Amino acid sequence: LEFINDQYEKYLSEEVNVSRKKHIPDTRVHVCLYFISPTGHSCRPLDLEFMKRLDKVVNIVPIIAKADTLTLEERYAFKKRVREDLEFHGIQFYPMKSLDEDEEETA
Repeated sequence: LEFINDQYEKYLSEEVNVSRKKHIPDTRVHVCLYFISPTGHSCRPLDLEFMKRLDKVVNIVPIIAKADTLTLEERYAFKKRVREDLEFHGIQFYPMKSLDEDEEETA
């Protein structure tokens, strides 16, 4: 988290500088691919706590590690439990439900 915040501060200080460069290198972190171990249960408390802190500063894409070792049914059930856990704990993640819905379909 400290690294991510440092990169934002570095970029902001370059941007507000009076004599700023023509091209400011963008070293900010825009997304975090968060790999979740397929334990068969759901997210571990450590994962949930870390993602709670992380979602305030960067977009999170949860990925089930070694998903190819699960059957389709196991993968679907695990994905559902992870999604429910994240929603229950108020953790924002991508893809978001608001982005899943097409404006034409809801109109």
